[in-house]
Amino acid sequence: MRIVVLLILLLALPASASDPVSLEANIADAISRDDLDAAGVALIELKEMACSGNPEAAAKIGRLYLFGNGLLGRDLEKAKSFLRFGAESGTSHSAADLAIAIATNAAGAEELQEAAKWAKVARYIDGEGSSDVVVQLVNLAAAGTDLTVGVQRGARWIQLYRTRGVTVEGSPCQPG
Repeated sequence: MRIVVLLILLLALPASASDPVSLEANIADAISRDDLDAAGVALIELKEMACSGNPEAAAKIGRLYLFGNGLLGRDLEKAKSFLRFGAESGTSHSAADLAIAIATNAAGAEELQEAAKWAKVARYIDGEGSSDVVVQLVNLAAAGTDLTVGVQRGARWIQLYRTRGVTVEGSPCQPG
């Protein structure tokens, strides 16, 4: 009987926002209510999770930097760091967002090849329908540049991911 009462009490408690998806939702909700203090607290917690090596949290922070959100201004370099960590971990939508971050600010052919790599990975991780727009964006940014090398790099990444799984360690956060 005590166990049943304990379970009922535990289930009645409000859910903690200790996962990246809930924290992201809390940030959006707080911003929509113009409660920047609550949004800031949730953002700090999400960023701490990312810096502790949580790839899903890193992907969410990367996306916030990629598009800006009212708290964080758009910062493609920071976005790429967080998104790369998420993408290398195989986190959904990270590879697509990384390809967007690279392609929208590509200065040369090597960066376009890198964008093509992550667009290829996005097709594998997220499915073709979800990533078609990303592939089109990378091709548009390439403006006729042959992206075969980047696509081949993506295929190699996928093969390693299939055979070895995720081996990413560390943190997307820079010291300082």
